[in-house]
Amino acid sequence: MITRLSWGVRGLIGHPALRAVVVPSRVEPFGRIPMEVFSHRRTSNTAVVAASAGGLAEAVIEGRTGFTFPPSSPSALARAILRGLRSSPEEREQLRAAGRRLVAERYDYETNARRFLRTVAQIEATL
Repeated sequence: MITRLSWGVRGLIGHPALRAVVVPSRVEPFGRIPMEVFSHRRTSNTAVVAASAGGLAEAVIEGRTGFTFPPSSPSALARAILRGLRSSPEEREQLRAAGRRLVAERYDYETNARRFLRTVAQIEATL
């Protein structure tokens, strides 16, 4: 069990024996840990299980990019972990691919800069 994201943890995310990354945070503002898993090049066997709170709810969507549970519900957490562990390697890869697409669509720097300039500053960017 690792309780904090650090640079050393990135190496563990791609470990072939890793079957699930569980993020039970109730106040995660952004959802960085799931995004790290989605974007890591060697995590096809890893399911993401996260609380449906804060930024986690935007990154981990039940059945689409991972498995979720309501915060403060240990029994729902246990069920979500079981769903993640029981999912097939193919299903975990599909979830991760959907998560990777979600991250690319919502959090790509160039795309977001263009969108900001177009909608807020009302100019076309040539990035």
